[in-house]
Amino acid sequence: MTSTESGQRFLEDVAPLIETGIRAVLQAPDPHSEGLYDAMRYATFSGGKRLRPLLVLAGARAVGGSVAAALPGAVAIELIHTYSLIHDDLPAMDNDDFRRGRPTLHRAKGEAMAILAGDGLLTLAFEVLAQATAAGVPPERVVQAVAVLSRAAGPQGMVAGQAADIDGDAPFTMEQLQYLHGKKTAALFEAAASLGPILCAADPDAVDLLAQFGRSFGLGYQIVDDLEDQDKDAGRMSYPVLAGVAGAVENARRYFDQASAIALRFPQGDALAVLADMVRSRLDSPVH
Repeated sequence: MTSTESGQRFLEDVAPLIETGIRAVLQAPDPHSEGLYDAMRYATFSGGKRLRPLLVLAGARAVGGSVAAALPGAVAIELIHTYSLIHDDLPAMDNDDFRRGRPTLHRAKGEAMAILAGDGLLTLAFEVLAQATAAGVPPERVVQAVAVLSRAAGPQGMVAGQAADIDGDAPFTMEQLQYLHGKKTAALFEAAASLGPILCAADPDAVDLLAQFGRSFGLGYQIVDDLEDQDKDAGRMSYPVLAGVAGAVENARRYFDQASAIALRFPQGDALAVLADMVRSRLDSPVH
C-alpha cells in the first residue's frame, strides 16, 4: 500500500467516527430543548466535507497519537465551524438564503432560532473539548487545547476576520486581504492541525510545525474558495481581483507546497498530505 493509499484509508476509516461523535453530542437532553437541538443538527448535518475535524485526526496520526484522544477536538472544531457559518449567513452579515443547496438555517427555522443554535454550538464545543479527560487526555493538555481553540475562534482569530470582512466592499490592499484570510479562515485550520498533537501529548516542536501546516493549508484553501466563488462574489474584494487568476493560482500552489513539505517531515503524515492534495486538486478545475 502506498503512502497516499494509507492516508486515504485512514481518512475513510475515521470519517464515520467523526459523524458518530457529532451526532452523539447533538441529542437533546430533554423534550423541551428538542427545537434548539433540531436547529443545531440541521446546520451541522448539511453535507459539509468535515475538513477541519479530519485535520485534527490526521494531525494526531502524524505524531503517532490515538484517534480516541483527538476525537473530542475533532467534534469541537466542527461545532465551532458550523456556528460560524450560521452567523455568517444571517441577514446582518452575508444575508444568504441557501447553503449547500438547502435554505440557510435562519430561512428554515427563523432568525432568532438560528442565532441561538449558533450560540449553542459555540459553547457546546468547549464542553466537548473539556471532557477530553474521559479519553485519558491529561488535564493540562485539555487546558492547552481549549486555549488554542478559543484563540483561533475568538477576537484574535476568526471573529476578527469576520469583523474585517464586514468592510469587504471597501477598497482592500493585499495586506488587508491577507489579514482577513489569516484570521477568518487560516486561524481555525491552524488550530485544527495542532489540536490532535496537543491532545495526544506531542512535543512542542511537533505542535508548532503542524500549526504551520494548518496555516499554509488554510491560506491556500481560502484562495481556492475565492477562485471558485468569483461569480457569486462579484464586486467583492478577493484574491483573484487583487492578484489576478494566474497570480491567485500560483500563490495557492505555493501554500499547498509548503503544507505538503511539512506533512512529509512526519513518518505518518500521509493523511495530512492527502488532505492537502485533495484541496490543491481543485485548482485544476477548468473554471480556473
